[in-house]
Amino acid sequence: MGASPPLQAPKSLQITIFAPWAMNGLRNIIRQFAFLHGDAGWLLAACLLSIPAFFLGLDRIAFIGDEGIRTLVALEMKYSGNFIVPTLNGEYYYNKPPLFNWMIIAISEVFGHYGEWPTRTLNLFFLGVFAVTSFGFVKKFAVHVSPVAVALLLLTSGRILFWDSMFGLIDICFSWVVFLNFMLLYRYGERGLWSRFFGFSYALCAVAFMLKGLPALVFQAISVPVALAFFGALRQQFFSRFHGIALLVALMPVAAYYTAYASWVSLPKVFAVLTDQSLQRTATHHGWERTIVHIFTFPWEQLYHFLPWSLLGILFLHRRTMQVLRSNRFVFFNACMLAVNLPVYWFSVEVYPRYLLMFVPLFNVVALYFLEAPSGAPDSLRKWTRWTFVTITLALTAACFAMPLYPGSTDIPRLHATWTGASLLLAAFCIPVVHSAKNWILYVALFMLAVRVVFNLTLQPAREKTNDGNHVRTDVQRLKQAQHGGNWYIFGDTELHQIARFYTTVAHGQIIKRQWIANDPNGRYFVDLKRYPDFSGSVIDSLWVESREYIHLMFIKQ
Repeated sequence: MGASPPLQAPKSLQITIFAPWAMNGLRNIIRQFAFLHGDAGWLLAACLLSIPAFFLGLDRIAFIGDEGIRTLVALEMKYSGNFIVPTLNGEYYYNKPPLFNWMIIAISEVFGHYGEWPTRTLNLFFLGVFAVTSFGFVKKFAVHVSPVAVALLLLTSGRILFWDSMFGLIDICFSWVVFLNFMLLYRYGERGLWSRFFGFSYALCAVAFMLKGLPALVFQAISVPVALAFFGALRQQFFSRFHGIALLVALMPVAAYYTAYASWVSLPKVFAVLTDQSLQRTATHHGWERTIVHIFTFPWEQLYHFLPWSLLGILFLHRRTMQVLRSNRFVFFNACMLAVNLPVYWFSVEVYPRYLLMFVPLFNVVALYFLEAPSGAPDSLRKWTRWTFVTITLALTAACFAMPLYPGSTDIPRLHATWTGASLLLAAFCIPVVHSAKNWILYVALFMLAVRVVFNLTLQPAREKTNDGNHVRTDVQRLKQAQHGGNWYIFGDTELHQIARFYTTVAHGQIIKRQWIANDPNGRYFVDLKRYPDFSGSVIDSLWVESREYIHLMFIKQ
């Protein structure tokens, strides 16, 4: 008889034996950061956690609609060789200026392809720049506000951590530019350097306009006079030569672009569309009834979307709020910029939380000052706030330990190993949250990054299986293998939708144009037979699109 196989302990016993050792090891690692002086340890811990938090499985979920639009516009610029006029399926696209599309082209060429990794990496690059910018200005100008905390609270704001950082949208880049504008207004206004005050501000306004259009002008029209009033220079500087020169210089590159643009399209039509893009979110399009309802629901919706840090608003609920705000000039400026610019979206009905990201560090600066300054919020509110966050971390850790009890847990790859690792990771970061009275908010921020890592390992695989965009991406690959040769077209008003538009263009390797008359005998036409039941052609294949229906690929009859 052969040798008997070595005895192995049951999995449950292995986990029981392994868990205390792993827990102590992870806890010791976390403790090591506390011995690093200054901000270095926290920044190192944040960087180490941010890599798996933000990059793990970055392409697991297919593009969402707006990502598909931005990247398809960039791809069609490459295919056509025209980098001035944005198009979608060969038709002029007026909704956004092209600066972000140019950035996508640049990074996609570095990656060597157009898809999730290049576009989303670009977004994460600007998220990192946004965090570094907030760190730098707070470190330079704020007292009793931790610059590391401001940066980490930005990265771990619920809306950013669990949505906007996962997709390649324009809003993080735009928000960074607007926030940088706010900070430079303070920097140069505080020193009375008015040529730089206006020059940098209008230069950034021009960049923001080339990213997103008219919202940049709205922020500029509000922020500049308010900043001048804040520094007591509104009368002296608003009509100064510095203001006029900066405005004219900033107009020059924008005017140069639109002069070139005008050789292809009508500028009145372009600006009419840009204006409509802004106004369609206001009462002019939605009526006063919906606007009034939105005004009352807006604060509660944003409280939810920006959890957990929106709960720091508790610190403002006391009698000395204005006195505390005025005790620090930089903090008060942040509060003023937040107060005067937030109504732009508060009174606009159709608003997505990603439009508000430039306000996140402004809120964080004010909230952290109330938390950390000796003259800030009352001790009772600070203690209540801390134990609220301790409760949140304990609840999330307990939920992770209960992972195998959830009905869908069997879909998690390597369930036992993932469960053990995830539970130990959250527990290791939860321990210092409970025990550290001084740096608890930094530990909570690291804990939230750990939660995102767990999210990537557990919930993302389940989303991958059920995501409609993933079904579209897979079906396009099947279609690419099945249908070779011939030009592809979209017939008439057939709606291919944003996700399918992008993936079919990548698969086909050229612009898929819309045709109103089917006259290419070798072509293949995407046709919605519900809309065109009498289309004269033969169905050769079908494509699943994100509206959960099939669009048919057809030959025309000879």
